[in-house]
Amino acid sequence: MKKSLLICALLTITTTAIFSGCMSVSSKENVSRLNAIETENNMLVLLKANADIQIADRNVFQNMADLKIKRNDMDLVVLKEKIKGSRGDEQTAYAKRIELLEQKNRELKIRNEASTQSLNDWDLFKREYNADLDELTGTLKDLAQRVNK
Repeated sequence: MKKSLLICALLTITTTAIFSGCMSVSSKENVSRLNAIETENNMLVLLKANADIQIADRNVFQNMADLKIKRNDMDLVVLKEKIKGSRGDEQTAYAKRIELLEQKNRELKIRNEASTQSLNDWDLFKREYNADLDELTGTLKDLAQRVNK
């Protein structure tokens, strides 16, 4: 089996060498041009696919961020209801913190909707945005734990 594969490979290499040596210069130039055109077409297809992937990445990121923002909004509504049973000074302090968190959540929503950065800025935007959103979510959870005590 190995012997027959070796013979086929050797025969293919020999045939290619013979026919490529017999090609005229103009035929070689035509083959070279065709190869260059094919390579260029392949590069264009890859660039288009890469652009499509980047668009899909942005859409997924923005949808996930929207979900997190909406969840934060719901948590804030629940917190507002829970603090109504607190003492006056605690209720005022909690209400101020909730207002700040609502404002930050609104700002994150606006940033998410307006995110049309270039590709170079996109990765930086995602890191900063995720850090800000995670910080807000963490602060919201901490406040919820304090209110529940």
